[in-house]
Amino acid sequence: MSALGLSEGSEIAMEQAADEYWTEECQYIGTDYLHIKIYLIGVFGTGIALLNILFNSFFTLVFVKNKQLRLSPLYYFGILAILDILLAVNYILLMSVPVYMDQFEQLWLYHIFLLYVVPMMTASNCAMFGSMLLIFMATLERLLRTFHSEKLAVLRKFLERCRPEVCFVCIGIAFVYKLCTYFELHYVENDNCTDWAQYEIKATALSMIPEYRFWWMFVARNLIDRIFPFFILVLINFLIIRTLKREHQRFSVNEHRLLSFSDVNNKKILRDATRALIALVSLYLMSQTLQVFTTFWEAFHRSSLEGDYSELYSYLNDVMSLMTLLSR
Repeated sequence: MSALGLSEGSEIAMEQAADEYWTEECQYIGTDYLHIKIYLIGVFGTGIALLNILFNSFFTLVFVKNKQLRLSPLYYFGILAILDILLAVNYILLMSVPVYMDQFEQLWLYHIFLLYVVPMMTASNCAMFGSMLLIFMATLERLLRTFHSEKLAVLRKFLERCRPEVCFVCIGIAFVYKLCTYFELHYVENDNCTDWAQYEIKATALSMIPEYRFWWMFVARNLIDRIFPFFILVLINFLIIRTLKREHQRFSVNEHRLLSFSDVNNKKILRDATRALIALVSLYLMSQTLQVFTTFWEAFHRSSLEGDYSELYSYLNDVMSLMTLLSR
């Protein structure tokens, strides 16, 4: 498990961290398969995270300065860019730093890591879940355009007018939902040990309660964070793509006969925004496919993951974090 298993946005990794224990007194368990992960995480992952920060910072700057962009359906993209910057920073702090401190044996860096690991893990999980909610709301807003009901039209216009408030509520829900992460991990000092073995990241008493670990940490989180959002977004994305094709066919037939220039321009803008949204959601779904696959594997045959395929399981957690970065 890389860096004590603390991958950004990964509840699987957090559960692994909770399962770690000391097989002997005064033993430090660092990054496994370090000779590979120094390149996979330390070089490739860190490079992707830095590019992520650069590009999303540029988009955030454009978003802040362009009022017209803030009034368009792309508003959600601007808030997502801010959250993606936080996720990229957390990737470096939670994944890259432990790899480098183990590779170069920097004990002082380990002490700093211990100070921020729990709050950064919490912030990362909040940002991840908040991003998913924002993607869902942006997709829902576009889906409502496909219906011709007056009541749904009222709801859609309300969401369009209140995008800042909707984003605030989504982030608030994510914060409240993921705040429990802060109380599930901590580090303790081993008085009889020194150097690397002096401190240990452990699960708290709360996360060691069997009912809490199974029903909340495994069942509820897998359903809420991964399974339900994945299949709901797949369905909504399918409906939007199907509607977009129909609209394109009608537009092609009528654009020269029935529509004014302003109508044509508005439809093109809406279609471009929809395509951008579809691309974003598709990338998100592709990044979550491996996560959902691993979740089902855990549910039905976890013993094989932790036994015969423990090395594969370790790499899967790292690749899932990288896929999340690449999808941003």
